[in-house]
Formats: sequence, C-alpha cells, structure tokens
Amino acid sequence: MVDTEIICTFVGIIGNFISLGLLACAVPTFSKIAMNNSVRGLKLVYHLAMTLSSLFWVLYGMPFIHRGFIPVLTSNGIILATQLAYLTISLVYANDNKQRMYVGAVFLIELVVFGLAIGLVIRQSPTSKTREEVAGVFCIVSYALILVPEALCVVELQKTGSVENVQTRNLVGNMLYRLCWTIYASFKYDVVLGAVNFSGFLFGVFHIKVYDVYYKRYAKSGVEKKLETAEVQV
Repeated sequence: MVDTEIICTFVGIIGNFISLGLLACAVPTFSKIAMNNSVRGLKLVYHLAMTLSSLFWVLYGMPFIHRGFIPVLTSNGIILATQLAYLTISLVYANDNKQRMYVGAVFLIELVVFGLAIGLVIRQSPTSKTREEVAGVFCIVSYALILVPEALCVVELQKTGSVENVQTRNLVGNMLYRLCWTIYASFKYDVVLGAVNFSGFLFGVFHIKVYDVYYKRYAKSGVEKKLETAEVQV
C-alpha cells in the first residue's frame, strides 16, 4: 500500500508546478501593461485581496504552525511573489497618482494587518493547535475577501456577455490549483485547507461554465456577423 506521505509529497510537487504555471501565465499580462503603459483592465482589488490571502497561507504553512506543510508554504510563496509582481507593475504603470496611492495605501494596511495577525498567533496562542486554529481563521476570512471580486467578474461577464478580457489559462490553472490542494488536504485531514480549496474549486468550475456559455454565444454571433458581411459583399 502506498504511504500517504508519498502521495502528499507528489501532490504538493504538482501544486507547486501549477503555481509556477500561474506565474508564467502572468508574464504576457505584464508585457501588455508595459507596452500599453497602462494598467487599465487589471483587477487591482482582486490582486490586493490575493496578496493578503497569500500572506496568510504562507503563515499557515510555517513549521511553527504546521509541520510537514512545506509544499503549502512554497506554493503560496510563489503565488505571493506573483501577486507582488502585479502590485509592483501596477504602481509603476498606474493610470494616475490617485490609483498609485490607492494600491500603496491598501498594501500598507494589509502589511499592518498581517503583522498584527503574526503577533496574535505567536503571543496569544501557546500551543501549535491553537496557532493552527487562529491562523486558519485568518485564511478563511482572507479567502472570503477574494470571493467578492471573483463574483463581480462573473456578474460583469453575465452583464456584458463579452469574453475577450477573460484569461482562460488563469481560470483553468486556478481550478486545477484548488483541486490539487483539496486532494492534499484530504490526505492531511486539514479541514481549513480542504474547505477553502474545495469551495474555490467549485467556484472555478462554475466560472468556467459561465464562460463557456457566453463564449459559445460570442462565437455564434461572430459567425453570424461574418455571414452578414459575406452577404453584403455578394
């Protein structure tokens, strides 16, 4: 019978590769922003929320909270680096100083909140079990903050019906990422990691389903427009 630790290690490695893939998917966006000299279209609220969530998940994977959660730590470290890259490029290519000040101010508030959370986890939580519980609460709350901009993206997609700005690679990558860590959590019997990532996986499936519906409509309308153009030319 295969040892569960071997399975967890294998799944954790896959999760880290997916994180690197999501970082690679962000490179074309960075290039596009640099070429256009504008961050127009970039979901700054989402990336700010993801930054805070990644900080808490890095904390959750620390050895003094979880032993044997190094894959969680490294994977979320990669995600954190990706989000910091988004914030950095948004500061450099911000549309105006007001937007630049907004990103900088929110990020500083997040750092203060994260610092207070670390102090609470270390000083007010004497055992590893209580540290795990307190850090888990911060992870759940920060994930709830991510759901708000993600839900708004779905609403915007339903209102406009336009799929041109949807990054399908990120959608699929995020869904696979959530699925990977759901499997990891099931072998580790970690309720927080499992609940957050399983709900994220379900939301990802829903988002892709909505995208698929509107993509088919968009493709159908495009074909109809081409037929109309051809008829006019004839």
